[in-house]
Amino acid sequence: MAASFGPYDIFTGLPTVRAGLLSSSASSGSSAPHPASLSSEAPRLDLDDISRRAKDAFELASKTLKEQEQWREAAEAAKSAREDRKAALKVPDASSSTAAAASGARPPAAEHAAGSKEAILHIEMPNGRVLQHNLKANDSMFEVQGKVYQEIEDKSTDFEIFIKGPRGGGAPSIDRKFNVEDVCKTVEGFGIEAGKNYDAKVTQYRR
Repeated sequence: MAASFGPYDIFTGLPTVRAGLLSSSASSGSSAPHPASLSSEAPRLDLDDISRRAKDAFELASKTLKEQEQWREAAEAAKSAREDRKAALKVPDASSSTAAAASGARPPAAEHAAGSKEAILHIEMPNGRVLQHNLKANDSMFEVQGKVYQEIEDKSTDFEIFIKGPRGGGAPSIDRKFNVEDVCKTVEGFGIEAGKNYDAKVTQYRR
């Protein structure tokens, strides 16, 4: 009588792994699990957990990209501000002295008539040159710093400005160093009055 075979008998002789041990149905004498039962033993995927993890990863990536964009915008704004300040310091001034100042000779004081709307600042540079700079009462003292930076030869070395006056005395009088916070003041707010002459001396301390 011919032997009959079931549809899964061909797999019953294959080695199987159970509890970490390699066994064979042939050697153990036990029958292999039916393939139809394998699907019920397979671990189930937690779709909710996978979805949550994917969402967390996306949110983290979005946050990182946003922070990088904010940093880039801040860096570009700081760079633009630095370039604007440098450009402002290099703007030529039409009221600069002419041939007398260019030759290095000290020009005569251009005394203003009473009631004039401008003051004259006589700026002595580190190399001995003297410049004249006209200032209106509502001008910014930043113009003084810009004028000095424009005309000074050694731009890599820090400089200080000392202002005193008015010439010939009179009140109110000033005799002090031009400080960083003074760039925000007007000429009048600094203490310089229209119609009068003042002296400024620029010094550099080379290391």
